[in-house]
Amino acid sequence: MSEEFEEDSFDMEINPWPLLPYKGSSGHSGSDTSEERASTRDLNGETAMLQFTIYNNIRVHQGNGRTVGELKHFGHHGSVSGALSNLHKKKVISRLKEKRGKQKIYVCNQYVDGRETESQGRQNASNSITNSSANPDSGGEQH
Repeated sequence: MSEEFEEDSFDMEINPWPLLPYKGSSGHSGSDTSEERASTRDLNGETAMLQFTIYNNIRVHQGNGRTVGELKHFGHHGSVSGALSNLHKKKVISRLKEKRGKQKIYVCNQYVDGRETESQGRQNASNSITNSSANPDSGGEQH
């Protein structure tokens, strides 16, 4: 699987879903039940479907992008936030420094248009899409 996505070459045949950047997992909160639930969803297709659906929704909104709140109809906050984190960690999408309704905006990489972006994760460092140094396969748990 490709480590980094190029918007122009994005293809499910080359870059299959689901994206599992946390040591082969979509991530979990740390509890046994959360880990089991993530593993089940990763294997049964739920993670892939949610990631793909959210990616497509962000893509059709072009430069306007979407916030986690605007995607809440796709699942509960934790699932939507986790899918956004996976897409961002694998560099399929970018998170802008801009906010709408007190929430960060996610856009497809081709729609960054010179706006400031943020690195994925809990660090507060910002960077541009072209000089990101985040390591998507460093492991660890999500949230």
